[in-house]
Amino acid sequence: MVLRIKRQILSQFRQLGLHFEPSTLRVLPPSEALNVAGELLSELSQDLSKLTSHYRRQDEIEFGNENYCKKIIVEYSSPNIAKPFHVGNLRSTIIGNCVANLLKFKGHNVIRMNYLGDWGTQFGILSLAFDNYGDEEQLKKDPLKHLFEVYVKGNREIESNQSWREMAKERFSQLEFKTDSKVLEQWNRFRDLSLHELKSLYHRLGITFDFYASESMYCDSSHDIVNVLQNRGLLEESDDGALLASVPDYENSSQTIRVPLIKNDGSTLYLSRDIAAALHRQEQYQFDRMYYVVDSSQSKHFNNLKSIISALGNPIYKEMKHLKFGRILGMSTRKGEAIFLEDVLNEAKGRALEAIRNSPNTKIDKDQFDKVSDILGVSAIIIHDFANRRLKEYRFNWNKALRMNGDTGISLQYTHARLCNLAKNCEIEINPNCDIFVSAIDTLEGRILINQLAMFHQVIEQTYEMLEPNVLTCYLFDLKAAINRANQELTIKGEKMEIAQTRLLLFNCARNVLSTCLRLLGLYPLQSM
Repeated sequence: MVLRIKRQILSQFRQLGLHFEPSTLRVLPPSEALNVAGELLSELSQDLSKLTSHYRRQDEIEFGNENYCKKIIVEYSSPNIAKPFHVGNLRSTIIGNCVANLLKFKGHNVIRMNYLGDWGTQFGILSLAFDNYGDEEQLKKDPLKHLFEVYVKGNREIESNQSWREMAKERFSQLEFKTDSKVLEQWNRFRDLSLHELKSLYHRLGITFDFYASESMYCDSSHDIVNVLQNRGLLEESDDGALLASVPDYENSSQTIRVPLIKNDGSTLYLSRDIAAALHRQEQYQFDRMYYVVDSSQSKHFNNLKSIISALGNPIYKEMKHLKFGRILGMSTRKGEAIFLEDVLNEAKGRALEAIRNSPNTKIDKDQFDKVSDILGVSAIIIHDFANRRLKEYRFNWNKALRMNGDTGISLQYTHARLCNLAKNCEIEINPNCDIFVSAIDTLEGRILINQLAMFHQVIEQTYEMLEPNVLTCYLFDLKAAINRANQELTIKGEKMEIAQTRLLLFNCARNVLSTCLRLLGLYPLQSM
């Protein structure tokens, strides 16, 4: 491992024009090498010390490049209402948030959209089941979990009772065609309760949206789309009376796709509503690109969606991108298998709180324990996810996620808090315009840290091109290691002013880069813990 790191250091530093004796890896002092290091640190100090001025608020990144500016919709999270936020929604939520942050960082006009699943046969099941099993007190106490429990009971009835299946189908038909005001009123109530709970959870995750859209917005316009397809001869009727689109595959025109759009009772399907939603967004926002952050299992759905829009002669399908990701496996709490994300966040918070209480190095007051432990829990879960490639399925591991040391969210937060504490307690003020005293940081540890900071823009560009949070996360792990090594070597207290100022400036640059990267990933950087 040490040899591999040394080889990487040699390779990277030769690209920067820094010279080392290969046999000992001892820094040689030729003037050209020192000049490169000095120029590099001077440039970093001017550029990176300004990063924090680009935040309008502590929790908002605010700068970009107008050369990149396009209007881009990112649709992510998109849970079903009347159900608790499932752990399966987690990856869409945090990956989508990170992608939106990156696009905004690069200067794009980003529209963050949450497309709620608030329509379909399941609401007929839920409505009928609530009439039979619902409890008003439980609904007020914990709306999402109670509605889920009721839905599970209704679903069991559907599987064993044909009459229930027909009644649930009829109930949704009443909702779809608005023939029963009480059913519509009940649906609105369930939707409002669900949205309130979801927004509370998003606040806890530090995630916001510009717009909440929903399937229910498009049940009427879905029928208009179907009529257009029928007029163009792109619709077929199945033996049971359902209406199917029959269109060429947009990727292979020799292949024909046949897929249902309208059920035999005249009600719409998810695909028909998705077509209407895409065309409405094109008209309303005139977007240049739209990303759907949805797991890999939905690839066929998006192929069908794009093929139908292509068959309508609309070129916007070329700018509709399915941003795929793999599933999380084996996420469970101490009480057993985890179904709801809130339970997972509570588990992470509880374990972080336990660590804070038991640590002799805790530097925050007790009244901050609750807030900080929640931020640490969220950080642990997000970074544990981003430590894996986006397309990869991975098995969640609590012990790995919540370690204080190693490549974890908690260790990244600790490093950031440590740098904040260093600036606070070093007894000198940061001076971005001070003269760079090169020899103060001309050590192996200093140069490794400078090199890591110099890679910032390159890493951002690679992360942006791939829309891969893992690239930025792995960079942060390397940056954290470089910061911690340099912090041990490059002391500030007790040093001459010119040495202390230069070293403090280097660590301030490191803190700004670390903070910016954490925010891009969707984390709130802690200043103390």
